Amino acid sequence: MRKKVILSLALLAATGAASAQDFANGYYRFQSAVTDRYIVVIDNRGSVDIMSTTADLGAVHTYRGFDENIVSNPGSIIYVERHGEGYDLHAQGVSTYDLVGYYLRIRRSRTNDNAYWAYATSSGMTSYINDEVWDGDEGYVGTNDSNGRDWYILPVETQGENYFGVRPSYNADGLYYQPFYAAFPFSFASEGMKAYYVSQFGNGMAVLKEYTGEVVPASMPLIIECSSDQPTNNRLNLLTDEVQAPSDNSLTGVYFNTPLPYGHVNQVANDPATMRLLGLTSEGKLGMVAKPEVDFVPANAVYLSVPEGTASELRFVSEDEFTAGINDITVAEPVSAAKSGVYTLTGVKVADGNTLPDGLPAGVYIVGGKKVVVR
Repeated sequence: MRKKVILSLALLAATGAASAQDFANGYYRFQSAVTDRYIVVIDNRGSVDIMSTTADLGAVHTYRGFDENIVSNPGSIIYVERHGEGYDLHAQGVSTYDLVGYYLRIRRSRTNDNAYWAYATSSGMTSYINDEVWDGDEGYVGTNDSNGRDWYILPVETQGENYFGVRPSYNADGLYYQPFYAAFPFSFASEGMKAYYVSQFGNGMAVLKEYTGEVVPASMPLIIECSSDQPTNNRLNLLTDEVQAPSDNSLTGVYFNTPLPYGHVNQVANDPATMRLLGLTSEGKLGMVAKPEVDFVPANAVYLSVPEGTASELRFVSEDEFTAGINDITVAEPVSAAKSGVYTLTGVKVADGNTLPDGLPAGVYIVGGKKVVVR
């Protein structure tokens, strides 16, 4: 019976860099020994049919240019976990074992003593993983091209050349910021870095709350304050600690922004009426703002879901400033006297009745003529 392997065999390319006896658990990047391009996971969909040796591996691309395309890209980070003679590979929320149901194998290259081949076998048929498309800075992972089977492994080291550093996109008041969403927990290796998230919002404001834990949880949508505009000064320690994320985080993270056809369209459409992205306000301050010019939420970024009618700009404030601003709001007449319902501060009705429904985003609402804070 033909066996289809979803995406996992694509990630198998990552195992082509170390032997079974010395391939320790940890975070790695994987580079083709022939093209010099690095593997980057850009989607969580794909398939391989070993019996027919056909593959749809559009989920895994390869890129040349460490400083331009790799150093700050969470999709280039793969955690390898050994199980006996096989391996389970994790990248951006994808696990090969969960998808395939068995552990993957490697073998030493026959043409390069420092590289390895990655493969899977079913019913006597074997497929090897290779880097295809030989010209240019971008390629994609395929199968059974013997010219591109050799892969090196590069452990991610905080102080080494193969480090992970955050590249900020925004400069406000002399500080640098970047929205961030990755599948690995981490701590800050460089001084002057901080993690923030949005805990509540309303009345044109959003509370930017600092996360003060020593370890930032995996898959926590957040905003990173950087110490510099250069990734080398914004280094992360990649960890394996299991840490509970704060329950009052209103941000949502996005792993992928993939427009590829043939089953690989994996994007979150931006709706300026109900979504706010990190950006600069009209006064040049950092905030969550509507961006009608952006079609899709960028990969590894975050957004804030808001009710329709929310201000297009939410300036960042502290919890004390938010509370003071809300207390200054005057409700002319109790809403319940005129009409029932749950309303935002801008007058948009979000629910019937005078009871807060489950699932409302954090913020301030008018219920029965009174201000109610949802945290």
